[in-house]
Amino acid sequence: MVERSLSQLRNNLDERLRKQGITPSDQPFETLNLAMVGATSVGKSKTINALIGHDVCTIGHVGNTTRKAGWNNVKLTESVQPDFRLLDLPGWGVSRSVDADYKFILQDNLPEAYAVLWIMKADAIGTLAYDLEWISEVVIPNVKHGFRSLVLGINQVENVFDYSMRSTGKPSEKQLDIIEEKCALIHDEIRIHVGDLEVWRIQPYSASKGYRLWSLLHALVSVADSYGWVLQLISALKAEESNQ
Repeated sequence: MVERSLSQLRNNLDERLRKQGITPSDQPFETLNLAMVGATSVGKSKTINALIGHDVCTIGHVGNTTRKAGWNNVKLTESVQPDFRLLDLPGWGVSRSVDADYKFILQDNLPEAYAVLWIMKADAIGTLAYDLEWISEVVIPNVKHGFRSLVLGINQVENVFDYSMRSTGKPSEKQLDIIEEKCALIHDEIRIHVGDLEVWRIQPYSASKGYRLWSLLHALVSVADSYGWVLQLISALKAEESNQ
């Protein structure tokens, strides 16, 4: 499937809905609150920029942070209310002082999140143990719906094994096998230390290559219990795909 950005999707949503016999809703929709967490340099800002289709986040948070950081409204259209709200944060693991501030930011803001995207790098699963400490001790206790609001995105799959995806944009069969093995290993570790995260909530993808962004978005909306335009969009695209 050709990957699309949220901006492209939102701009022609009404037309897509009508083609599938779905009446676009004129009612105000519930804004999706999305928090993104993970270690430093895993590609949090690049991920949201790839999903939206243009730069709304500064790439590469480093150094100092602030306890006053909060939610940013993201508008893809001329609508009065934002299409969603984003909490984009520096990554943990920069330094002890930054990590201490980061914990306060998460504790203050995560209760508003409908969905939490935890991002890690496909070629750096050695950070998993430290990530799990943050997820179990800081993230899950501060999210309204806890563990069931969590989606794990495994970014930069183009760096796994033979690097063929860097030129082709799609993984080789061997890469797919190795990615699947990594996902299974990560799933087992999460099950042992945190809880049984359903397989569909572990999403391998590539922000830089635009690979499996739709699957990542689908998982996030599915855990968010958001009944706005995003769910209409999913209905329209599912219908499109079934007819292809």
